[in-house]
Amino acid sequence: MLGELSAETPHVGGGGHAMYADLERNDLVSWLWVDPPQGNFTLEFWIFIYNDFQEATVASYSTYNSTTRREQANELCLLFSKNFVRFFRRTSRMTCETSSCTSIATGREWNHFAVVSSVSEDRSQGSLLMYVNGIKQLEETVGQHLQDFLQPLEASGAFIIGQEQDAFIGGFDELQSLDGMLDEYRIWGVARSEYEISQTYRLTLVGTNYAGLLALLRFEETATNLAGTEILQQELIQQVLWGSLPDLRNEMWYTSGRGTQTPTAPRLVASQAPLFGAEIMVVVRAGETVQVVLRGMDPQGGNLSTSIGSLLESVSVLGTGTLSSLDGVQLAAGDAVIDDQGDRAGPRVQYTAPSWEGTEGVADWRTHFTYLVENEDGEEAEGKVVVRAMLRSLPSKEVYFQEDEISHIILGSIGEDGAALVPIITSLPDKGNLYQAKFNNDRPQPFSYASPNPSAFNLTIPLTEEDLPLEVENERGVMIYWPPADESSTASPLTTFRYKARYSSGTVSEESTVSIWVEPQNDPPKSEDQFIMIDGQNLTTVYLTSNDIDPTFAPHNYHLITQWPERSTIFQEDGEEMSQDAITSITVQY
Repeated sequence: MLGELSAETPHVGGGGHAMYADLERNDLVSWLWVDPPQGNFTLEFWIFIYNDFQEATVASYSTYNSTTRREQANELCLLFSKNFVRFFRRTSRMTCETSSCTSIATGREWNHFAVVSSVSEDRSQGSLLMYVNGIKQLEETVGQHLQDFLQPLEASGAFIIGQEQDAFIGGFDELQSLDGMLDEYRIWGVARSEYEISQTYRLTLVGTNYAGLLALLRFEETATNLAGTEILQQELIQQVLWGSLPDLRNEMWYTSGRGTQTPTAPRLVASQAPLFGAEIMVVVRAGETVQVVLRGMDPQGGNLSTSIGSLLESVSVLGTGTLSSLDGVQLAAGDAVIDDQGDRAGPRVQYTAPSWEGTEGVADWRTHFTYLVENEDGEEAEGKVVVRAMLRSLPSKEVYFQEDEISHIILGSIGEDGAALVPIITSLPDKGNLYQAKFNNDRPQPFSYASPNPSAFNLTIPLTEEDLPLEVENERGVMIYWPPADESSTASPLTTFRYKARYSSGTVSEESTVSIWVEPQNDPPKSEDQFIMIDGQNLTTVYLTSNDIDPTFAPHNYHLITQWPERSTIFQEDGEEMSQDAITSITVQY
């Protein structure tokens, strides 16, 4: 079967869709893994890390009986950071610190990564290897000093992509969550060789009938099962849950800095991974003209010729647009496409979308065309280009601050086209100050999304109306908000501001609103006035009431009597008469 992957026919097409997990959300993909490999295995995928501010978890497999020490509860875990790539088996770990490994987190580009674990039949020794873009980066012998790597994976656990488990299906930490994209995620029950990895890592797998293949996630489509749960459409695993956890415990989970949250589903975006075999995804706005690379590669390194296959087809009444050469000549089926740009990825054509502004059905609009690639031996392959509408809509944001505390707002994201968006501030909050984060040196050290350290920012002059519109220059679109002193709001947002985003093609989105809520903190309790009717004959119980509006109020309030009645006596609850000669306070237990 593996021989079919490295056939001599040209490689064409792209990566289709990719999965995008956003740090600002609680994105994850999970499944109950009943029968994981008991010996050798290989985990490989394409990855694009959006920022390197934290560790990014790409695989976390845990069982209820996992060996735990130092709060580790993973049978298997794979983390990426700007300093290392680290692979755990229970409490044992292997670390790759080569420049190729660390650049996965810092390079802001697509890379292929593979980790291979092999174990002898008697489990006395083994090896662990790591590859980046098909090239070996780490090879370590595993012996008795790393017993965990020699043990079989326990069965019937939870496999989670995007979050790291510090407890079985829980204990998630937002500083170890994935902020980036994945494509062509594969798990094999065999130790794949360097040759096998290098021959196939640029190809999408067609079908699932490959020796040793246990899981293949291509992130193309999702569906809803009978229970109403969204799942990823694939064939090898029983159910891959899209944005939810296996039904083994309550689906409320803890994330540091966010409290108790519900899992959310990643988004599907156009994959820009340098893959061949799937569709080339193009995202356009109404009337926009874009260049499309008709990707092709000859495995033997020979020259390729490219021509148009079928012309644009669409079932939508919104039209198909036009296809032309770069000099504007309309193309027909069978027309040759010449690579006059010297682009090694393939020749380019020009596509112009129809004008559909103000019409319905844009979200479902699609069109496609095909192209043919032929090598010097006359062998052909057909590629497909799918064009869909750019919706250009940004979700509204709700952000929460503590009174009198500076914090951050993340506006950056990945667009439908699979490229980073550039936020553009279009209006300012009417209360407090907004700053663009300018990190010390080139990297934000120290910095934590959960509890940002103001020393990481160079805060100089707050933004003014004269600065607008402002393109946010830092990598993740981080803005800093400083609330006004001693102001809070719990019934409605304290203030709002608005922003847009620019796509890689230059298209600008519609405006979106950021609502800022400020929770009270360190405010004094508020006493409450009372009117009491007494009969003049009997003792009357008076309850001193007050309200501590802070969300973290203490269980006791202390009440100080500041003015005494002129013609009556006050007793404490135990019957002791109170004296106005001394400052007296009463403790009220809630």
